Amino acid sequence: MSQRQRHLLIADDEPDIRFLLKRMLDPIGYQVTEASNGEEVLDHARRSRPDLILLDLKMPVMDGFECLEKLKGDPALRAVPVVVVTAWGELLEGEPAMAWAEACVAKPFTADVLLRIVDEVLARPRPG
Repeated sequence: MSQRQRHLLIADDEPDIRFLLKRMLDPIGYQVTEASNGEEVLDHARRSRPDLILLDLKMPVMDGFECLEKLKGDPALRAVPVVVVTAWGELLEGEPAMAWAEACVAKPFTADVLLRIVDEVLARPRPG
């Protein structure tokens, strides 16, 4: 599957962060959908089965930790790779929920770092 056919779901409660992520991913040709909280992530993921989710942890309504737990607990969604995008970085070492994420990108980051991690995760074989 080429990158142009890949669907990414961006989840962050900050519109400016979603805009920045979208600007980094659009030129590559990814199809991008946005969500502002964990409930929206689950709704979008169930309807569209994205190829990858970029997930912030600190969001209203349902935070990223709970969302990640629900994604990985749902047989229909558990194979969707999740890359956590967070300002918490090293504070997450040892956090049990992080075992369910395929990677973590610490804010602030460059487009090169984000794209490298997204490409690496998408290149991995997916179960199912």
